[in-house]
Amino acid sequence: MKCPNCDTKIKSSLTAKCPNCGFKFDEAYYQEQSSELDTDDNFHTSSIDPEDYPSSGLVFSSFLFPLIGLIAIFFRSKGKPYTRKIYIIATLVGTIAWAALLFLIFNPLG
Repeated sequence: MKCPNCDTKIKSSLTAKCPNCGFKFDEAYYQEQSSELDTDDNFHTSSIDPEDYPSSGLVFSSFLFPLIGLIAIFFRSKGKPYTRKIYIIATLVGTIAWAALLFLIFNPLG
């Protein structure tokens, strides 16, 4: 629990006032804290699965070689939505970067 007045972390939630600044916790403050905890529970249930993180080497390879990214999207990310999203982003950014580079190199006007 944190004091809303000075942001000091308080170890016990049973205290009546902040040991640092003396801010008094009233009943309305405790009700507000409990309603915030209810909304925070929804956030924690939608968090990312710890097993759903992509390989950083494969993300970098997907950026450099978009074909590897396509393979990773279809074969390495089954049942892992966060991993698939990262591979898609890396592949798209890599494709756009390669297209821009090739356009600059082979531009007939330049």
